Amino acid sequence: SSNWQVYTMSFIMNSPTDNNTSFGLYMGGNTINTYIDNVSLQKADCEGDSNNPQSAYPSGVPHSIPGTINTTHYDNGGQDIAYYDTSNNNTGSGIRQDEDVDTENRTSGGNVGWIASGEWLEFTVDVETPGEYTVSYQVASKNNNGKFKLQFNEQDVTGTVSVASTGSWATFTTIQNTVSLNSGQQVMRLYFTTGSFNIGNITFQLSQPKVEQTQDIDLYVYPNPFSNELTVELPTEMESDAMSVQVIDITGKVVYERTQLNAGQIIQIKEELSNGFYILKWSDEKNQMSATRKIIKQ
Repeated sequence: SSNWQVYTMSFIMNSPTDNNTSFGLYMGGNTINTYIDNVSLQKADCEGDSNNPQSAYPSGVPHSIPGTINTTHYDNGGQDIAYYDTSNNNTGSGIRQDEDVDTENRTSGGNVGWIASGEWLEFTVDVETPGEYTVSYQVASKNNNGKFKLQFNEQDVTGTVSVASTGSWATFTTIQNTVSLNSGQQVMRLYFTTGSFNIGNITFQLSQPKVEQTQDIDLYVYPNPFSNELTVELPTEMESDAMSVQVIDITGKVVYERTQLNAGQIIQIKEELSNGFYILKWSDEKNQMSATRKIIKQ
């Protein structure tokens, strides 16, 4: 072969010409020095990668259910991760001006507005007590065609919820429905089927706890309903000194608790409780067993 060959190298240059440069190389060692002018670096779109993990706003602590969630407190993570918004930038004057969700302050806690069909927001939540919940939505609209739904872990729990006209964008009213939720940490998605309404707080109130009962456990609770005193006879089927009894109200709050109880022990609950229904939960830490009873104070 000959003692030299011609190589062609391609460069991407600012100039529309001279993208290809040819030069000769001799056989053996060669040194090539490359000089680059006018390098332009552009920030890549990082939304959707591992640098933007989804987490609860503002500090990563999930929103508690029962409780109230303001819609401006959607998750951290950005477009296509924590939310999907059809327009760029925050059109409103509310919080999170560096993101695309349109927030404003027509309510004391803030609200989301300029909602378009197909947009959505996600919230990391922690459902403390499984059961039926009454959900209240703070909404306003000049139009009569708003529609949305709630999803938990990608499962629709509401069906389509309609928003009627309230007369103006600033006149808020409350609409309600009932959902059944499992306990534990989950991702709630607020999906806007049809836009043109504003939405502020979403409030979850426990209306019917899920009653879980272990079979063949003799847990006696009487009288039920009760007025002044409730008697609880603990099971005798197993030996244990690590039993406990809790009374839980409709918000998921523990209003009474006794621990380190013995099998067969009889206790009287004389707490000043408001009229209504509660869940009495018995558990045995030693034998990893539990049971619940619905009780009514009247």
